[in-house]
Amino acid sequence: SMKHLGKYLLAVTSAGHRPTPSASTGPPSDGAAVAETAILADGSAKESSACALVLTHMLRPLLVKTPTKMPVFHPADKELPATVTLVLILCSAGIFHNVKFLKALMAAAKLNAKYVPIVTDDAFRFPLPNFVDEHRDAIAKVTQHENALADVIQQTFQAIAVVFQPALYSSTEGVLLTKAHEVAERMLEATVQLSSLSWMETPAASQEQALEQANSTLAATNVSEVNLNETMLSAFV
Repeated sequence: SMKHLGKYLLAVTSAGHRPTPSASTGPPSDGAAVAETAILADGSAKESSACALVLTHMLRPLLVKTPTKMPVFHPADKELPATVTLVLILCSAGIFHNVKFLKALMAAAKLNAKYVPIVTDDAFRFPLPNFVDEHRDAIAKVTQHENALADVIQQTFQAIAVVFQPALYSSTEGVLLTKAHEVAERMLEATVQLSSLSWMETPAASQEQALEQANSTLAATNVSEVNLNETMLSAFV
């Protein structure tokens, strides 16, 4: 019921951490290692964490026939499991300032994970083109390739976002259930993937070294061919 969800939400926001789930109410606590669907959210924000838990709770009965799609709220201090094929990206105010979230987003891109963006906060604003310039310090803690991260963030909004805001006063149980159904449908129909950026994660210095090594190898091969030709010509003289 909405009363139960309200208590659940209050428990998270007031305690400041994820509550211990019961067998019938909370999200799974031991499924992260085999998760195929992960919820990426700002774990440092109580409201965002609460929203992730409420969404997980409401999606459970909608995904009974596809248990592998059951989402797991990804802990910010853990690496994203290699088994993840789909991520629900909860967009809240300041989410793209969060280093741990950005690292998880980059990890999802390396896995070519499919995704569904979900706006959970009225105060959320889409990143502007000057995002990299304004957040260089945070980006530097995530990757050496600023443009790669900026590209991943832009990819996030190539799909239309679903609005899911349990904390909003006008969000009745019916409204939230309708939105949860929309999220579930989008999860099952998701086709758009984040781009793999594994090649971009190689430091520029290493790329230059690899290029120099390739050129040296090519030059050595050319010299060998010249020497071979000279040897063959001398054999006929």
